[in-house]
Amino acid sequence: FFFSFILSLTRIKKLIHHFQLTMSALRGRHRVTDDSHATVGDGMMIQEEHANQINKTKKQELDPKTRTAHRRRLYAMMSFWEKEYPEYYEAGTRILTPQEVQNDMLFYHPEVRNYNGRDLIYEGLNIHMVLAFLGANKYKDNGKIYSDTNMRKYHDAILFGASTVGHLLPSTYYSGMEKFQNSFKKEYRKEKEEGNADEKSADAIPFSLYRLICKWFLLAGNVFGWVWTVMQWNLMARCISIDPIALHNFSLGEDNIMAMHDHTKADKEGTKLVQKHVYANPIDPTICPHTALGVWLALNQKSFESSEKIFRKETGGKGSASNRYCEALIELFTKFKEQVVLYVQQASAHGIRKGSATSVSSGTTLPPPIASIASRGDWSLVKC
Repeated sequence: FFFSFILSLTRIKKLIHHFQLTMSALRGRHRVTDDSHATVGDGMMIQEEHANQINKTKKQELDPKTRTAHRRRLYAMMSFWEKEYPEYYEAGTRILTPQEVQNDMLFYHPEVRNYNGRDLIYEGLNIHMVLAFLGANKYKDNGKIYSDTNMRKYHDAILFGASTVGHLLPSTYYSGMEKFQNSFKKEYRKEKEEGNADEKSADAIPFSLYRLICKWFLLAGNVFGWVWTVMQWNLMARCISIDPIALHNFSLGEDNIMAMHDHTKADKEGTKLVQKHVYANPIDPTICPHTALGVWLALNQKSFESSEKIFRKETGGKGSASNRYCEALIELFTKFKEQVVLYVQQASAHGIRKGSATSVSSGTTLPPPIASIASRGDWSLVKC
């Protein structure tokens, strides 16, 4: 009874904390402000050195790859209009000034494919012209339909473009795009049901295959691949989250190791991170995280004299360790293809994270709450 009471108090505290965060966010959206006075020193120029530091911080809002992808989609849209709707191309886009192209805070990326030195006119954007482009590009060259996620990225690109130049989109754009997206989701599901969609999402790696992967890596003498697989499974993390992991991300618990990422793909600010408790497996050392991590630290102890990164080499950049692991895993799947296809059809590194969550949620008659699984796997509850 005492332990149940303590557990209830802990849950109540978490609920109160969540409520406080929610109310704080709501207050942030409804601040009491006064714009009746002119901004003091509005015409003053900030020194170049200080402006550079401000811009350096602002650039962290989006990943550079994401910004480049947004621009590539916007350029593709304008290229379509130039060919199919030349009148709207002239009226609905504008020529960039040399100053705009050179401004690295506008992210125009002249090196991107289909760059034409122009940008959309976002104020008064014609939703029908946007939908004409989306309708003409629903299908791939092989006749298969694109996923609804891929189509949504064009909407994200338009929002990015408008936000970058500080323009507001018309309400007709939002209402029209929302209706189209909802309808396209239904269309995609029907096409998928008829086999007219390329399903490229990774299949969840089952526990039996996970053990085989660990065994195959060990037999091949690839300790790196083995340790990475064990850690990704136990942390239920993306490859890109395992890539930068370092010694400071780990701490000792009473009977376990606790790990916490610095940030994740879904939480760049690192405000919603939780500690992940990792326990040893004394029955099977092949999949024991304590054994795997201990072996790796012992074999690479000299590398920690100059860097605390566990997997990424000192000379390696962002994603280098992740790419190395994915290449090793593809090579492994190719070698044991006949055995792998008995378990999954689409095998990839992301399937390990999916498999871990699937094993936790359905590998027992008494699984943990879905909220706990989502928290460990860095998923949004909305998506779950």
